[in-house]
Amino acid sequence: MSKKAKSFEEFYSKNKDDILDIDIVADYAESHDGDTTPFDKDMFCPECKQAELSFVHKTSKRRAHLRRIKSSNHKDGCSYNYEYASKKTVKKYVDSLNYEEIQDKLNSIMNMLCRKHNSQQSTHHHNEHLTKKRKNPMLIPERKDCETVLRALQRKRLNGWIDESDGEDFCVFYGKVKLKVIEKEMHTKLFMVLDSPKGKELDDDNSKLIDKIISDELEENQVLIASIYEFTSEKKITLENRAIEGRNK
Repeated sequence: MSKKAKSFEEFYSKNKDDILDIDIVADYAESHDGDTTPFDKDMFCPECKQAELSFVHKTSKRRAHLRRIKSSNHKDGCSYNYEYASKKTVKKYVDSLNYEEIQDKLNSIMNMLCRKHNSQQSTHHHNEHLTKKRKNPMLIPERKDCETVLRALQRKRLNGWIDESDGEDFCVFYGKVKLKVIEKEMHTKLFMVLDSPKGKELDDDNSKLIDKIISDELEENQVLIASIYEFTSEKKITLENRAIEGRNK
């Protein structure tokens, strides 16, 4: 597989100590004649938080994106240091895993890409984690010339753009629940109803992850959960008998 240039759809801001979407920069540039001064020197790799990024304006063939400044490097262990894995490599890797190993891999990827940024996480702990390359869920092994090398899984946001520059590459799609745009237009806070989120297709780890995402990302919204399982909640309505009685025959 040819080496593909890395692009970014989000970045780490040191000033705000948070992970921000490229949309913020793109919208500002569009309304300020292409100027991105407020964000310059404050856009870094969202994974290792070290490599400095620059904004690339959209063209007729490619969306706006961020790319690494050549003089700035990623930390050791950051998945952006590695070439992307081909579809063949990804398939071979997945076929080598059993069900539990696949679930562990997916859970690790979801925790990494969808977790809420923790500003209190120590830099030492973060650096120590990154140096353990094989612990990075975005890296997978590939056998090449009688040795094992690491390849990176390409990632894309669910609410991002997909254009011809993406080709047919394998991607890990991820995203977070966002209601702000709709709420802004409707001038009201929306509520959410989840019906039986703990189904047979979800294990306990994924159910706990859903519970955490609801607590972190929807803390200002009313969320109603209909379930026979226990979810974190301060207020509960318990039905002791059947909600709907059977018909009389």
